[in-house]
Amino acid sequence: MSFRRISMLLLLYLVLPGGALAQTVAGPLVDVQIIGASETNERLIRVNLVARPGTIAERIDLEAERNRLLAMGTFAEVSLGLEDRGRGAILVVRVRENPTIAEVVVEGSSFPSEFLRNILDQAHLLAPGRVFNTVRAQEARSTLQRIYRDNGFPFEFPVALRTVPVPAAEGVEPPLRVIFSITEALPVREIVFEGNTVIETAVLEEAFAGLRRDGVFSLAGYQQAKAAVAQAYAEAGYRDSGVGERSTLSDGVLTIHLQELRIASVDTTAIGVDPAELSLKPGDLYNYEVLLQDVKRLAAGRTRDIRLESLMTRGLVRVIFRVGPPDTAGPISAVQLEGNTVISSSELKPLLRLSAGDTFTSAIAAEDFRRIAELYRERGYLLAAQPDFHYLDGVYVQRVTELRIGRYEIVFEMPDARTRERVITRYLPPVGSVYNENELLAGLRSVARLGAIQPVTRDLRPGDTMGEVVVRVLVREGQARTFTPELVYDTARGLSASIGYSDANLWGEAHNLSAQLMAQTSDVGFQVGGSVSYTIPWLDIDFLDFREVPTSVSASLFSLVSINQPLSADGQSRILHPGLPDLPQNQVLVGEHAVRDTGLSFSVGRPILPFTTLRLSARASYSYSMLEPPAQRCEFDEAGNVVSRECALPEEWARQYLPQSGLSSLISTNLIFDNRDSVEFPRSGLAATGRIGLGFGSDHRNPQGQQQNYLYTQLEFGVKTYLTLTSLFPEIADPNHVLAFKLNAGHQFGGDFPVNRYFRV
Repeated sequence: MSFRRISMLLLLYLVLPGGALAQTVAGPLVDVQIIGASETNERLIRVNLVARPGTIAERIDLEAERNRLLAMGTFAEVSLGLEDRGRGAILVVRVRENPTIAEVVVEGSSFPSEFLRNILDQAHLLAPGRVFNTVRAQEARSTLQRIYRDNGFPFEFPVALRTVPVPAAEGVEPPLRVIFSITEALPVREIVFEGNTVIETAVLEEAFAGLRRDGVFSLAGYQQAKAAVAQAYAEAGYRDSGVGERSTLSDGVLTIHLQELRIASVDTTAIGVDPAELSLKPGDLYNYEVLLQDVKRLAAGRTRDIRLESLMTRGLVRVIFRVGPPDTAGPISAVQLEGNTVISSSELKPLLRLSAGDTFTSAIAAEDFRRIAELYRERGYLLAAQPDFHYLDGVYVQRVTELRIGRYEIVFEMPDARTRERVITRYLPPVGSVYNENELLAGLRSVARLGAIQPVTRDLRPGDTMGEVVVRVLVREGQARTFTPELVYDTARGLSASIGYSDANLWGEAHNLSAQLMAQTSDVGFQVGGSVSYTIPWLDIDFLDFREVPTSVSASLFSLVSINQPLSADGQSRILHPGLPDLPQNQVLVGEHAVRDTGLSFSVGRPILPFTTLRLSARASYSYSMLEPPAQRCEFDEAGNVVSRECALPEEWARQYLPQSGLSSLISTNLIFDNRDSVEFPRSGLAATGRIGLGFGSDHRNPQGQQQNYLYTQLEFGVKTYLTLTSLFPEIADPNHVLAFKLNAGHQFGGDFPVNRYFRV
């Protein structure tokens, strides 16, 4: 082909319209065919396409349609084409869907993973088995950040998204593990404060000292500091001022924005008073205490109630004075409190700012309710949020509604939980009682100590009736069953094997079963032993008060063998070899023995007073001692002295030092008082124990070498208490620096009894 002809063809290509070559199908669409999509996604494709049957083929923008489908986030590949199959124009859409989701993982979050996964499934359809959608996955990142914001985190935490293919069968597209990684522990190198004018920076720095010392951000530390700042403003009279919502953390610098409310305007039209008569003017810092003083002064002598409204917008407050109908106020002749059952009226009345002789006003009555609610809150109780007070015929009435527990809702983190709900709720405050946060936490700690269940979160929801709440508790079952086989060879002890099984949540009742079977080679033959124990933390039977009072019972059976136990003569492990001169090199080992201890034990305990538990226990066993042949027999040199001091007495001499076989028993009573704030890491409180025990047995040999019965009594007292360094040195802000003090004393009464029965503290 000549160069002239090639040039003409290129010119023809350039001048012809693009549609004439790229799109030869014309006329209205008769059909849209979709290839490669599931039924659900096919419907979504048809919804997103602009082109429909009847659309003129020449007017379809295929690239725009393709981009529209790719923007759905569901497809890895999309192609579109127009075809004429003899019956008119057909739009053919070919897609390849993204892989399905094998698992959704949220890493690094302090929120329960199941809680977050449920939200991602419900809000963004990200769940195992669904087709992975890139758009929804990116939206899910924003959702996770919003959850943190809604739960008090002041800024957006980094949320990284990645996908990892999961191995699949040959020829099958691997599904994806979708992983959201959240970084909560962001470093904090410096804390800067902005906007504070009435609270000194030193006070703010002290409030945030714990966060700065830890060097990483934590919500608990931030909220604690935020509450301390709010308290400092409130004590200064500037209620509702404090840490604002615009705090940031960038490159390790935490910038705390302080929002100090200021008065934008004051409207006193309703009470007919010139705003100039008030103590505060527009532009002043909003001080609610000063406003209440003005209200009390202006209300004197009036018969119409004065109310106070504060409308807050962007750090500014509009203060409006309003009045009620005639005869809604007047002098107070008596004050009554109603509805309070857990806190006495004698404790509440001193909190009230309105008393006999004052003029009633709703503004101060609302402040009285706030003070009452604050005391309830300090003691762990909650009140209905709506104030309920009135004034009638000179009587000022404050009525409180104490929130009571309507029911519990126990939610297990994983399905198919085997724990019965009552195992949890029996430790919690009873249904119908006034809700108390401290009592609930103490009950949840008792549940956690069972070892089978771990409380994760708790929240309150409105109850079925007024004044009731539903307590929702999310719990996680632990790994309760363990199987532990063991095989050990020791050059000194030989070969030993054991098989152990335990279940800390038997029958779903948190009963604890433990069993072990052991076998051991020894110089006295092949020994087999074992033990089985059963513990019931709460004897939950419908008899007397057992369902209300936690009574624990435990029992065990055992037959255990200990080998290579050293013999002693008058408490010494070495003795002069018989018939040899009294020289140091002739002091040899007495020998070794094996002992089998077979018996049973039983204990029962129950609380008898607040923080006080009484426990009775008994143990009885029969011990049988077996002399082991010497590990090394003695050899003598030419002078008749022992060659090696590591040899042992001959069996005929060592037998007299063998411990006496026989029975031994101990019955004891323990009285335990424990009001510590935490068992794991106590910072305050007292733990005291008192024990008296009676022991008796026959496994004793008197100085004449004859078996002898014995009887003894043990008395023991112990106390532990704690002191935080913050109480001694206020400059130490960390409450985790604790001094512990412990004192134990005891005495043992009785005559001659075995050495191993001696009392030790």
